Amino acid sequence: LTAGTCAITSAGSLVIPTNGGGDLYFTSASAAIYFPAGGSGMTLISAATFSGATTASLPANSFTATYQNYLLRVVLSSVNVAGDILSLRLRAAGADDSANSYYGSSTGAQGGTTAYLSNNPATSLQLAYLSATAGRVAGDIIIRAPKEAVRTRFTHSIVGVQAGDTVSCGWVGGGFFDVATAFDAATLIGTSNIAGNYQLFGFANA
Repeated sequence: LTAGTCAITSAGSLVIPTNGGGDLYFTSASAAIYFPAGGSGMTLISAATFSGATTASLPANSFTATYQNYLLRVVLSSVNVAGDILSLRLRAAGADDSANSYYGSSTGAQGGTTAYLSNNPATSLQLAYLSATAGRVAGDIIIRAPKEAVRTRFTHSIVGVQAGDTVSCGWVGGGFFDVATAFDAATLIGTSNIAGNYQLFGFANA
């Protein structure tokens, strides 16, 4: 690589993982040191937008042996029905696991009113009750050891604001899938059509 022109030669090779990145620090016009981004933190695995459907699934083989734990970051731009519930299912071999094996609970507040979500067991992990026409909803879901044949565990936090910015909603909770199963992806589920985007990160193992 040549500074200024970014000309590439075949004198050597630089291996960058899929969706990886970093910084090149040039020590001269023709020599540089590469510093990988997120080497000791998180790595972006996939990202996508979705709309016009009640579900949004991660690509097959999103969970691999490369990482043990994952962060799924979700932003909803809109929901279509008042009182939507956002939930999650795990996937294997291209199919959601809808077994009655999800256990979890969430505590939330909507416009100053405390609320709870707890439906044990259930066919999905309920994450948040979306107040009225809630928009601008953002949340983080940590998925622990989904690729291993163990009981997958979750923790999550979801915050949002109702259209018009007059009512807020916030949820924190956790849960687990009560069967030792290996999964390779997950699906976000809305009561009605949902729209937004997600980013999936893998936590570095060391």
